[in-house]
Amino acid sequence: MNYNLHRFSCALALLLTMVSCHKDNDRPVPPTPTPPPPAPSASQPVCDNSNRTVVSARLVQIGELSQARVGMATVAAGSKVFFAGASVKEENQYGSSRVDIFDASTQTWTKAELSEARSDIAAIAAGEKVFFAGGRLGDGAIDQLFSTVDIYNIETNTWSVATLSQPRAYIAAAAVGNKVLFAGGEKDVDYNTSTVVDIYDLTTGRWSVAHLSEERAYISAITNNNKVYFAGGHKEDRWYKAPSKTIDVYDAATNTWSATSLATPMGFISGSTLGHTIFWVSHCTVEIKDLQTGTSTNAFLRAPGTWITVKGQQPALMDNKIIFFRHNYSNDNTQFDIYDIATQTWAVGTLSEKVRGASIISVNNTIYLAGGAGATTTRNEVWKLEF
Repeated sequence: MNYNLHRFSCALALLLTMVSCHKDNDRPVPPTPTPPPPAPSASQPVCDNSNRTVVSARLVQIGELSQARVGMATVAAGSKVFFAGASVKEENQYGSSRVDIFDASTQTWTKAELSEARSDIAAIAAGEKVFFAGGRLGDGAIDQLFSTVDIYNIETNTWSVATLSQPRAYIAAAAVGNKVLFAGGEKDVDYNTSTVVDIYDLTTGRWSVAHLSEERAYISAITNNNKVYFAGGHKEDRWYKAPSKTIDVYDAATNTWSATSLATPMGFISGSTLGHTIFWVSHCTVEIKDLQTGTSTNAFLRAPGTWITVKGQQPALMDNKIIFFRHNYSNDNTQFDIYDIATQTWAVGTLSEKVRGASIISVNNTIYLAGGAGATTTRNEVWKLEF
C-alpha cells in the first residue's frame, strides 16, 4: 500500500465541518485500501448517538478549482479564501504548488503558485499577510520535508519567501497579537516529531525560536484571550503511537510559556473555540474546556473516527453551531455532528451521498468545501453547506 495515501487517510480525519461529492470527474485517483481505525479500548468511551434530532443538509456548488486535488490547506483573510497545495492532485501526482483564491465579496476566482509544490502545509493569516509553511512531498518511498514559508501580502498583492529553522510537515499554526507561531510537526523522513516553535514578529519581520515541552505532531493550535493553546498530538508519528495529553500555553501579553494537560491523551486532535470555551475532539470524545472556571466536561460524538487538526482553519461555525465531521478514508459516511452552542444540544446532519476528503473552512457564517475525492477520482468542485 502506498504509505503517502495511508498517511493521507489518517490525516483527513476530523474536519470541523462538512464535505460532499457532486458528479465524478474522469481523472483517476489511486485506490486506498486503508483499514478503519481500531475499536475503542476499555479506557475509551463509547460513542453516543442517542436522542439526537436528524437534520437534512445539502451542498450548493459555487465554483470550481483550477486543479482537481485532495488535502489542500485552507485559510481565510478578509473576504478571500485560499485553497493551497494538495496531498494528491489530478493524474495521480503527489503535492501541488497551486493556490486557488476565492473572493467571497465579488464571487470571483484567481490563482497563484507556491514557490515549491508540497502537501501537508500549515496555513494561517495574520495582519495583512497569509502564511503557507512547511510541508512534505513524496509517495512514502522517497519523501522531502520543507522549511519553506510562502507569504502573501493582501495589501500589495505580492508574494515573498521565508524559511523555518527546521524543515517539517503537519505543523500547528496560530496567530496572537503581533506573533505568528509554527509549532511541532514531523521533522524528518523517519517521521520523528519536533519540539520547535518558529515565531514570526509581524512588527519587526524577524524570526525567533522557542520549544514545546515535548515533541509531537498533529497538534491542535487554538488562540483565545491573547493566549495560544497547543494541545495533544502524537509524540511518535510513524505508527501514530503515544498520543499526548500535554497543552503548551503561550501567553502573548507576558511572552511566557506554561504547560497544563487535557483530561485524556488525544493524538489526532482538532480544536475549536468560541467565547471563553475551547472544544477539543479526538475519537468520539469532545473535551469542553471553560477557560474562566478552569473546568472541563465531556460530550461524545455519534461515531468514532481518526482525527487531525485542520491546518490554518477557523472554527467550523454557522448560525451559532459547531460542525464536527469525522473522515475515515476507507469508511465514508453521510452524517456529521452539530452542536448548538446556545441550547447546548446535539443533532445529526445528513447528506444524500457519501463524502470524503474535501478541504473545509468557515467564513462569515458560511461553510465552504472544496476538492476531495469520489470513489475513483479527484474533484474540483467548490460548494457551500446549507442545512
